[in-house]
Order: sequence, then structure tokens, then C-alpha cells
Amino acid sequence: MVDNEDYANSMVNKINIYINNGYRFGDNFLMTFETMIYPINMQVVNSLIEEVILA
Repeated sequence: MVDNEDYANSMVNKINIYINNGYRFGDNFLMTFETMIYPINMQVVNSLIEEVILA
């Protein structure tokens, strides 16, 4: 969960590694985020799939 500081720091590090290896958000890489207050929203996930992957 992004609201956990250790998790958030690890996530940022991994995203930087992905970017350095040619991954681009919205092109060949999709990201979703969640916290304890804002859990993953499947409508958002489905919209991303439809708009980016299936388009």
C-alpha cells in the first residue's frame, strides 16, 4: 500500500528501474495505486485496459 512509507519508497525505486529499462506509462506499462483509504478501483483498471490495451 502506498500509504506505507517503506512500500512507497520501494515502489518509486522499482518505477525508476522500469523507466530506465524502456517502460513508459500508458505505452507499454500501466500503473494502479491504492491506500488503506482508497483501495484499488476496478472501474479504473477496466478503463485503463479498454483505453490503452484494447484500443
